[in-house]
Parts: sequence; structure tokens; C-alpha cells
Amino acid sequence: MRKWILLVPAIASLAVGTYILVKKDNEDASDVPEKKGAEKKEVLNPKTGSYSFVSGFKDARTVGLEFTYDADRFSYRQIEEDFLTFTSVSHAAAIYGEDFNIQIEYADLAGGEDFAALADVLREKKTGFAPVCYGDNSGYMYYNGDNVCFVFPATKYSYILITVIKDKNSDIDYRDLPDDPDVAAILGSIRIL
Repeated sequence: MRKWILLVPAIASLAVGTYILVKKDNEDASDVPEKKGAEKKEVLNPKTGSYSFVSGFKDARTVGLEFTYDADRFSYRQIEEDFLTFTSVSHAAAIYGEDFNIQIEYADLAGGEDFAALADVLREKKTGFAPVCYGDNSGYMYYNGDNVCFVFPATKYSYILITVIKDKNSDIDYRDLPDDPDVAAILGSIRIL
């Protein structure tokens, strides 16, 4: 009987220790996308913006993208010049706000590359690289100077690059932009058609 009395606390300690280690390992997993924008901002005047591009080579097709923004606080237009940040594409979607602007564009994956290979390159070369998840959209973020970039898969040949550019007069720290409720609402509303 005495052996059982000593054995029960030992087993309990082992179980608690195992639980703590497993929980810590799960929290440290770098490929688990972090849910962003838990605080929802009410969209009083929702409008839908759209953007389309051609993806693929032999089997090229037009890909459509839609997103929702609050028209009381943001404006939207497609641009073919005066881009918000450097791009090599012919056109982009631009969302203009008070504290930040957003440029949405497509990018082709390199020949033979897939989205996972792109992530490996970004992980190696970009500052602040981290997995993110906004609504149904899972991808990655990184910093490019004072801009925050997000990449999400679009097709097997292309991905979406979203650059959030802090307004120079804004008091927001650019590192807080991934958690901004407005950024989270827009990124979470993106739908590939």
C-alpha cells in the first residue's frame, strides 16, 4: 500500500510535466499561423473592391479577387501608375486610409516553385517573417522597411502580395499594423474567385 502512496504523486508529476512540455512545444511551433485581428471593428458602410489578373502560362486564366472595406473611412481604386510602393505589375488595387494605405497585387511564382518554396525564401531573407491567418486566409507576413507585407496563395502559379504602408503622419507603429482591426478586417475579407 505504501508503494501506491508514493507512486501516485510521481505519476501525477510526470503527467503535469509532459503536459507543460507539449503545450510549450505547440506554442513555439513557427509554422502555426497566428490568428490576427481578434478585435473586430464594426464596418458601418461596407463596400466591395475587386482586382483581377491573369495567372498561368500554357493554361492561363483570369483570377478575380474581392475584398470588403469601410467606405466611410477608406477609399479604393485600381491604379496603373502612381503606385503606393514599387511593383513590377501593370496594375494594382489601392486602398487609401488615414493611418495607412494598402496596395494589393499579384506576383508570379518562379518556374518550378510553389507557395511553400516561396515561404522558405522569405523566411531566410525577410525581417519579421511569421505565419498569419486572417479569417480563412492563411499566409505569411514580413517587414520591408516601415511597410508590412503579406503573402497569400492565389493559384498554383501565383500569389497575392499585400503591402500595408504606414502614413508618415500617423502615430501608429508599423509593427502594430498586423494587429490593427482595420487591416485584419480587410485581409480577412479577401476572397479569390
